[in-house]
Amino acid sequence: MDAGGGTVDLITFTIEQTSPVIRLCEAAAGTRSYCGSTLLNRHFEDFLRSRLEAAPGWDSDTLEQAMSRFEAWAKRRFTDTETFKLYFPVPGIGDDQDLNVHRGFFSVTVEEMR
Repeated sequence: MDAGGGTVDLITFTIEQTSPVIRLCEAAAGTRSYCGSTLLNRHFEDFLRSRLEAAPGWDSDTLEQAMSRFEAWAKRRFTDTETFKLYFPVPGIGDDQDLNVHRGFFSVTVEEMR
């Protein structure tokens, strides 16, 4: 399996020979799906924009900070069994209970991350 930036490719091989060199034969046709890392980033960015873009103080720096946290931490560590909220920095946006922004952080529930 190869999980790249934009796609995930799955190919199954059969080992035909191991010596003197390994020789593989494709056992099943490869498949490709557009669900790689780049797609996750795009979905999260769309989510942020839909929730926060109209908020006073929203700008490209706000988006960049939140996306940086998503890329470096949340996307790599999130599992479907989490039970806590995740927090993303949103500098420039003031406290707003309706937006789930408090002290410069936007809270996201596990359900929203799923």
